[in-house]
Amino acid sequence: MTTTSREIHLIEHPKGIPTEAQFDLVEQEIGEPADGEVLIQNQYMSVDPAMRPRLSNGQQPLNVAITG
Repeated sequence: MTTTSREIHLIEHPKGIPTEAQFDLVEQEIGEPADGEVLIQNQYMSVDPAMRPRLSNGQQPLNVAITG
């Protein structure tokens, strides 16, 4: 069984207030968990102003899932 993961990727570091155009929703297939692993389904992800410095100063790599 495969599962689809939805991730938010930063595609451009914002200068000032972030806009929707600087983010991308990416879906990818993930396989079954290996022995000793578990698959978690998040219902919510916190997105708050404390993330802005990390997004705009280059700490967050582009085109990968944003960590919460």
